[in-house]
Amino acid sequence: MQAKQAKTESPIYTITATALVGVEASIKERVVSQLNARLATMTKALGAVGMDAKAVYDYPSSTKTPSRTAYIRAVADYNFCRSHFTALPNQRNWRNEPMIVALREDSAATIDKEAAEYAKAATVAFIHKLTGKMEKHLEAHPEFGKAFRCEHLGNMWDGSTVIYHTQAGMVRWATQTIINVSVLGKLFNQFPTRLIK
Repeated sequence: MQAKQAKTESPIYTITATALVGVEASIKERVVSQLNARLATMTKALGAVGMDAKAVYDYPSSTKTPSRTAYIRAVADYNFCRSHFTALPNQRNWRNEPMIVALREDSAATIDKEAAEYAKAATVAFIHKLTGKMEKHLEAHPEFGKAFRCEHLGNMWDGSTVIYHTQAGMVRWATQTIINVSVLGKLFNQFPTRLIK
């Protein structure tokens, strides 16, 4: 069952979005850093084999890969390599021949664009998640009344707290952002969030 999306015009959404105004830039900065680190690792691995993409990042065989996790990681690496490296011209793409690659000229722009899109989507998802949790909490506990202010303490990566000030006191939520990579090599986030009593 999918959680109900919070309405963007709700008062709780508005105060949450206001409190989390700097989160998008923080997420983008972290994603750019992680993608650049991944690209540097991949460039070093390719350099060790004469920039032969097939030697290091060829499409994996599901029967020869030791585990499902290793297979998923290998597919993600393959897709990331194809996104940021291009084959040199005049090469035959035959199975048994090497595929010499070079870093794409637009790789840095691609990373920046992907990070910006990801950060925007992740921030909106986080705001919706918190709004939905707080709305459900206030429905279940009418004694808190209405939330009138929200503040964000800490940073998303090392653990942060979002505090809603209500008519009857504070409601605090603890969150730490986790970024994972899909089978297709795309980033996605998780925001494990729990109520602090």
